[in-house]
Amino acid sequence: MATKPQFILVMRHAEKPADPADPDLSSTGKERAAELAKYIPATFGDLDFLFAAAISKHSARPFETVKPLLKRTGLPIDSTVADQDYLFLASELLSDAQVCGQANLALLASRQYTRVDA
Repeated sequence: MATKPQFILVMRHAEKPADPADPDLSSTGKERAAELAKYIPATFGDLDFLFAAAISKHSARPFETVKPLLKRTGLPIDSTVADQDYLFLASELLSDAQVCGQANLALLASRQYTRVDA
């Protein structure tokens, strides 16, 4: 019987710029993303999976927030799920046999805040 992932970290993207039409992180957001790439592994341990909401014309910020983690860990970023579907993704992670039993930590970056119950 597969077990659930030990830990799923869901976080909102880093800071956005003052211009609401700009889909990218602000310079402060880029700095925070770089710091998160150090903080998350040091605080929570090794990552097994990286997920970010799909890039859209409205926002690339979730992907940009986890991109430094890709560089640090070498893990690919799965950004195939649209931001509005990330709760579905969280649900899938909790029931996916490939993830269950082998994942210590999965990171999901989104444009929204949420609570995911295991």
